[in-house]
Amino acid sequence: MKKLIYLVLTLMFATLLANGQDSAKTFQEIKEKLKETEGSLEIYTWLNKQPNISFKSGMMPESDTANNLYKLAFSAKAGDIVGPLQNKDGTCSIIRVTSKGENYLMKVSYIYLDKKSESDSILENKADSILYILKSGVDFATLAKKYSMDGNAKNGGDLGWFEAGVMNQQFENAIRKHKKGDYFKVKVDQYGWYVILVTSDQGHKKYIGRLEITKLNCS
Repeated sequence: MKKLIYLVLTLMFATLLANGQDSAKTFQEIKEKLKETEGSLEIYTWLNKQPNISFKSGMMPESDTANNLYKLAFSAKAGDIVGPLQNKDGTCSIIRVTSKGENYLMKVSYIYLDKKSESDSILENKADSILYILKSGVDFATLAKKYSMDGNAKNGGDLGWFEAGVMNQQFENAIRKHKKGDYFKVKVDQYGWYVILVTSDQGHKKYIGRLEITKLNCS
């Protein structure tokens, strides 16, 4: 019996050790790839070919630095690689800081109604119908997945943070007139109609651009 217990414990320790070595190897491989591909889009091609790796990219204002990884990323320089550090869900993340700056930032989700799909009046009526449904308390992301006419529909219409001057001027001007929690419609001549939800407070903020490798096994 003692021999059996000893054997089980030995196998458990060996498994944990192997997992730890595998994780360390994965972390090192990711860091090396991030260094190799700095300033190029090659990293995204590589990441998309990795079945067990998730990632996200984009801007992050200083006000969103709730965990230690983001705090470290904000104190780093552009080009620095931060992590791995453990998240609240028990997984680990690694961040490459791609840029640092300060500008007027906005964060929204949207439902896009393509002007090529139907007449302008029909699309405006659709936008009004969506706004009516939103007033009844239906989740915005659910409606975006159902009605939005571009690839971002699968993300519930979440556009994330962006800085002034990046998006269409009609789109940005409409957002600036609203505050967090507002939803409204706007016609953008070049593209069609949008139903927009402002998802965070906007204004001048310090930010980092980052590529974050997420959902990594820490053990």
